[in-house]
Formats: sequence, C-alpha cells, structure tokens
Amino acid sequence: MTDRTDILTERLIIKPAHRDMAEAVLKLHLENRHHFRLGSPASVLDRSDLEFWYKKLQLEEKKWNDETEYGLYGYHKETQQLICQIQISGIIRGVFQAALIGYKIDQQYEGQGLMREAMEAALKFAFDTLCLHRIMANYQPVNERSGTLLKRLGFTIEGYARDYLYLNGAWRDHILTALNNPGFNNKGLA
Repeated sequence: MTDRTDILTERLIIKPAHRDMAEAVLKLHLENRHHFRLGSPASVLDRSDLEFWYKKLQLEEKKWNDETEYGLYGYHKETQQLICQIQISGIIRGVFQAALIGYKIDQQYEGQGLMREAMEAALKFAFDTLCLHRIMANYQPVNERSGTLLKRLGFTIEGYARDYLYLNGAWRDHILTALNNPGFNNKGLA
C-alpha cells in the first residue's frame, strides 16, 4: 500500500484524501462554485450536503488503499485553509505506466504560484513514489491559466480533442498534454 504521509512544500501541507476533510472540501467547493464550474461537473459542484462529501472522501480513501487513484488536498501553512485539490486517476500499469492528473485551486489564491508548488509536489509523488512513466493533463482552450501552468511544469501539447468531456450541459473541447518521467526505471517492463 502507498504511504499516506503528508507532503510538505514551502507554503503548503498536502494531505492524502481522508473523510475527516469533508467540511473543508465542502467549504472549498461552495466558495468556488462558479470558479470551478469551467472544469467540474454540476453533479459534484451543486452538492452542498456534508454527507455527500464525507462519502466521496471515504471512497477516495478506499481508492488510495487499492492503489487506483490518489486524492491530494493542499492546505495553506499560514492559514490552515484548504486551498487546492489534485487527483491522480485513471492509472494504467503494465507497459503504459501512466495516469491522468486534474487540479483546482481556490480563486482567491490564484496567481501566487501555489498551484504550481502543489503540482510540482504531486508530480514528484507520481514519478518517485508511484513510479509512473507518464502523466497526462487536459484543459479547455478557454482556460489559459491552466495551459500556462502545464507549460511551466514541462507538459507538452500532444493534441486537440473535440467534444472531449460533457461538462455543465455541453461537450467541451480539450487540449491534450503530457509529461514523461525522465528518471523512469524500465526494470521489470517487457
């Protein structure tokens, strides 16, 4: 089982998903409902009941223990406030050794380099701890901030997918990007 140790960065404490975070996660989503609407489905954003978030985080804990998905939650060291979320999901092992990464940050903390700091830590975790070779991240063309972040992190554009995800009543195009682990050890792969 993958260790559930907190990841410390200069300004953040990044914690593995845990059901006890339900109130903080609910607050993050309620306060950023409009901001998160661009990349999150309404079926999640419109949930304001604590029990929903408790069960969702409980499922994330199970997925962590099953090593199929990793939910990471970033708390600001100074304020102790939950400000960002990162999901490493869609993990495929075998000859692929890859996963998808998704992320969101509280709107009031945008533009301060905190999402980049959190993503750098999450990518290190994905490459060094999970031993993945490839991380893929996709974003909507209108989300220029996300595109800039991924470029700064070293992701390269690999394609354009029309009608990629159905979000908030419409199919949305996405730009497809990926980052390969330069230190990947091919031992054990055929």
